[in-house]
Amino acid sequence: MALTLSQSTDHSHPPQNHTEGSSAFAADANCEWLDWDSRFFERRIGRVRTRRLTHADWPPIADWIARERIDCLYFLADADDPPTIRLAESVRFGLVDMRVSFARRLDPTGGAAVNARHGVRVRAYTSSDLVELCTIARASLRHSRFFFDDHFTSTQCEALYETWLPQSCEGCSACVLTGEVDGRVAGFITCDQIDQAALD
Repeated sequence: MALTLSQSTDHSHPPQNHTEGSSAFAADANCEWLDWDSRFFERRIGRVRTRRLTHADWPPIADWIARERIDCLYFLADADDPPTIRLAESVRFGLVDMRVSFARRLDPTGGAAVNARHGVRVRAYTSSDLVELCTIARASLRHSRFFFDDHFTSTQCEALYETWLPQSCEGCSACVLTGEVDGRVAGFITCDQIDQAALD
């Protein structure tokens, strides 16, 4: 399990003004600039790339925040490392989400998965699903980390998912699966391919 944390700063600048000559990824600070998020939310947003922090790690990150005039910094922290959590709290990160990751082996032959007893079927997404899936997303994703992050308004978060889901269905995700119950669209899963090392 990991904790999603968000830090607010006192900066407020247009997201287009990325620092002259700076890179999107600052190796010395283990941080990266998030261009899509910054443009969508109209705030300067970055992310900490490591999942654990020590007191020695923080000064380069603080310097990067100041240099890039970051308004909001995401940090996905390991929940089982108390020093990281205490340090994150001391530098004004706030908890917005808990991420739990599950893994299973998939049937290499593919095909739709059916649970006949409960009328549940999982199949590949088709374009005719989109309208119903967007309706489901607006209602069911209100408990996501963005809605719990006071950097963003509810209107912005709703617009985020209305933008994200069609883009995922149109090819930004490796695969989108649609769930049906008794023949009616009932949910979805967006899928990406990752290295095995990312799950370790």
